[in-house]
Amino acid sequence: MQFLKKGLKHTFSAIKKDKLLFMKIFFIQLIILVASFSLFTFYELKMINDVQGVIQSTANLNLENVDATTFNNPELFGQLEIMENSYQAMSKNFAKFTFYSMILFLILNGLIWLMTDSLLEHKHNFWKSAPKKWLKFAGSSVLVTAIFFLISFIVIQLFSQKVELEAFRTIGQVLMLVSLLFTYFLIVGFALINVGSWKDFFKKMYHIAITKIHYLLLLILIMGVIYALIFYLIFLIMFSFPQLFVLVTLLLIILVVFMAISRIFWVACIKDFSENK
Repeated sequence: MQFLKKGLKHTFSAIKKDKLLFMKIFFIQLIILVASFSLFTFYELKMINDVQGVIQSTANLNLENVDATTFNNPELFGQLEIMENSYQAMSKNFAKFTFYSMILFLILNGLIWLMTDSLLEHKHNFWKSAPKKWLKFAGSSVLVTAIFFLISFIVIQLFSQKVELEAFRTIGQVLMLVSLLFTYFLIVGFALINVGSWKDFFKKMYHIAITKIHYLLLLILIMGVIYALIFYLIFLIMFSFPQLFVLVTLLLIILVVFMAISRIFWVACIKDFSENK
């Protein structure tokens, strides 16, 4: 389609004009992947250990023959204390993981969206306009995320006392769809952080997200298929041919390059929609 051709033309034209900036985008994308993987792995291991502590202490509790003397048993209180400590540790580790993930997202992802916008705008006064653009990135991220969690909290509170346990699966699926919808609006907004006022920013984000949804969903589908193919090849070689380490490394580099190019392509297409109403 025409918008795909124009988007590709703008993408590779921008990369050709500023190869150094594209290389910076590539390396920041690589840092994001490594940092995200390290953060997830570190806290995943901690939380698995905490869950094991809860499960083990639960298994050690013998509640089959409970009587009045049971609650004076020091061993019982010891296991309950271990369970409580493990649960609190798991909650703290999850909170830390969420907090550091948000910091990583707001700083490094914000920077890479700003650099992508600068690449397509062909402007060299990056730091002059960066604060305003970053505020739109961070502000829209926090606002949309807060609205989603507020909706989730209200829905769960409304239905927690009125529905059977099985119905929570349906509620979870609905909230998942809502989160995807909010994410869609966000990534449209991230491509418009160069828009002047907040009013125009949200107006354009809403207008393009709604009126161009058929084009943007096609774009998401195309990029999703390519991502799926790259991940499939990476995991296929990792588990079937682990000796081909060099090929896995090459595919990981291709993945990072495609992540950088696909973001530029996404922004280029949305900028074109914004300029040609």
